[in-house]
Amino acid sequence: MKDKEKTIKTLAVLSRRAGKLRATTKGAIDEKFLNSIFHDKNWESTNLKDKLEMLAKIYSVSRTVKIKKMAKKVAGKEKLFAEYAKDYKVSQKLERLLLTRGCGTMPTKNTIVSCISKYGYYITNKNFPIYDKYARTGLHDLLKHHPELGINEVKTAKKQINFFNQYGMLLRLLKKRKTTINDLDAFFWLYGVIQNIEKQETNKKFWWSGTCGYMGDKNTRNWYFKVKKFMMK
Repeated sequence: MKDKEKTIKTLAVLSRRAGKLRATTKGAIDEKFLNSIFHDKNWESTNLKDKLEMLAKIYSVSRTVKIKKMAKKVAGKEKLFAEYAKDYKVSQKLERLLLTRGCGTMPTKNTIVSCISKYGYYITNKNFPIYDKYARTGLHDLLKHHPELGINEVKTAKKQINFFNQYGMLLRLLKKRKTTINDLDAFFWLYGVIQNIEKQETNKKFWWSGTCGYMGDKNTRNWYFKVKKFMMK
């Protein structure tokens, strides 16, 4: 069996490093702006619907989310997201909110868990997990190759809630290492972005949508190779 404490320590170090690397990208500018519209006094007079419109546009999900309906569903529910950050567990009320139906524009995708989680991330000052492709894939790979963490036994019929529960268990393990949700989110995001670039047939050393920056950057490249090795052990 692999050393559980060694795995946690390595993940904590790599996650905090990811947070610092992401802070230098264009994506960090968008993140800072979105966080400000939910917390800075200058935005207090802006209604929730307009704030969610900005969030949806930056994340390119405007066409798949009924913003007006979403605004009605999440209004006044800030505490539900904040409660998660206390013990990293999904309450029944939060589960119902995350699985809200009727806010999606696609008939086959009536829930908007990803967008609601992004709202949760910003309304809690980046203290709630974002449910997206990179986080789901990254968490799956991590738990698959590191069973010593003892997280895979968590099961539920609702895969979205299973994600938040497993993410929460991981956060509890990392808590004593002072690793934040923002650090872990950066870890999965940056790893997923570069992994996606690596699969491209074209030149891999390029500016990817102005988001993750130049893949040839020595610090980013060294971080990625360490993470790749760690994730696949």
